[in-house]
Amino acid sequence: MLPASSPSMSLEVGRTTVPLTAEPGVDLASVQSYAPFKDWVREVGAHVSAGRAKVSKVHIQSVDFFGPKVGFMKFKADVTVDGKFVPGIVFSRGGSVAILVVLIHEGTPYTVLVRQPRVAVGNMTMPEIPAGMVDGCGNFSGAAAKELKEETGIEIHEKDLIDMTDLAFGDAYPGMYPSCGASDEFNRLFLYRREVTAAELESLQGRLTGVAEEGEHIK
Repeated sequence: MLPASSPSMSLEVGRTTVPLTAEPGVDLASVQSYAPFKDWVREVGAHVSAGRAKVSKVHIQSVDFFGPKVGFMKFKADVTVDGKFVPGIVFSRGGSVAILVVLIHEGTPYTVLVRQPRVAVGNMTMPEIPAGMVDGCGNFSGAAAKELKEETGIEIHEKDLIDMTDLAFGDAYPGMYPSCGASDEFNRLFLYRREVTAAELESLQGRLTGVAEEGEHIK
């Protein structure tokens, strides 16, 4: 039984209406405007409309904000598929882009890695290729170019990126799902490759970048 102060409303999933509830203090208007949640409702709704899945309720357990916008959300959905219950705990953060940078100098390829604090895995200098979250606009290449500039200082045009996800999957998937048993996160992978001088390579060593307002501290 939910406390009387717990918010609730109706949610359209496919051709059915299900109760949407939340822990006290959660703003359901923010939840319903969160792009990854809307994407989840649309995708699940297609299976509900096809008669294969059934959603009986959705409960929002927590919401984390990045400034005024929802950043992360955790919810639980009661779902059956072909009449059988399936796990429905979801950590929702939506899509990300990642860029494999290959810089070639005198025939030798080099790649660019950044190091960031990653508290979730207990590593304060995690080596990664440049990456970042998308904002729900669907412009993956634009988001990739923006993240590459923020994290490495390298400025490029969107047309210079090779969309590896599109080459592999076409329109079938928006990206690679690294943990789809519990999260809706996907990574869309791009390749950026060009010739560079020795001076350009040296200028990238040990550079401190990132957006402080977003909690980034990148070396």
